Amino acid sequence: MKAVNLLPPADRPRAVAAAPENASKIVLGALGVLLLAMALFVFTKNQVTDRKDSIAQAQQEKAEADQRSQGLKAYGDFSKIKQTRVTSINELATKRFDWERLMRELALVLPSKVWVTQVDGKTAGAGAAAAAAGGSSTTPAPAPTTSSSSGAAADTSSGSTSMTITGCAPSQKGVAETIVRLRSLAGAEEVDLKSSQAAAEDTATGSADAAGGAAGCGNYLQFNAQVTFTAETPKDAGGKRVPSRLGGGA
Repeated sequence: MKAVNLLPPADRPRAVAAAPENASKIVLGALGVLLLAMALFVFTKNQVTDRKDSIAQAQQEKAEADQRSQGLKAYGDFSKIKQTRVTSINELATKRFDWERLMRELALVLPSKVWVTQVDGKTAGAGAAAAAAGGSSTTPAPAPTTSSSSGAAADTSSGSTSMTITGCAPSQKGVAETIVRLRSLAGAEEVDLKSSQAAAEDTATGSADAAGGAAGCGNYLQFNAQVTFTAETPKDAGGKRVPSRLGGGA
């Protein structure tokens, strides 16, 4: 026969409920996940802090480097200016026309009884090269003038050198011989005779006019010629040595 408990529910003895299976494992797993999350959080926070410190240090080092570079900027600019000027001067020196040699050659090729009263020479582009080197933009000084007569201005093309000669010759034959001999100058590419005429005489006084007298030609013919030269090869390019008598040195 089945026993029946006649006590009211409030007075009945309470029995402890059985714990579910694997409850302890679940609790331990939850605690492990929580501990791992805390460790990951601390590690990430420390890593972020370290990176922020590294960024701050890098910015400080950059600021110090910028300050040092500003202090050294003047030296860098000076070095660039020096290099530019050295390059320009070297280029100007290699392209320099040898006027001394030309004057020596001119003195050797002129025929007898022919002399020069004025020589005007110019090298195109020399002024620009001088300006790039930091100097004044001036053309090479012309050759010495032996009289006050004025000659035609030198007509030059880009990168060429020309010389305008004003002189005196006893006859047209002497002028022609002078033009032929001018072609033998070193580097002479073209020789043009601009004018050749006698000094006009004043019928009233019988004396030469002011232009002829100023030229110093007297009864001789006054001629004007222009010589155009080719660009010279730099001395270190294997060209032939210029004789000492023409200003080439030993």
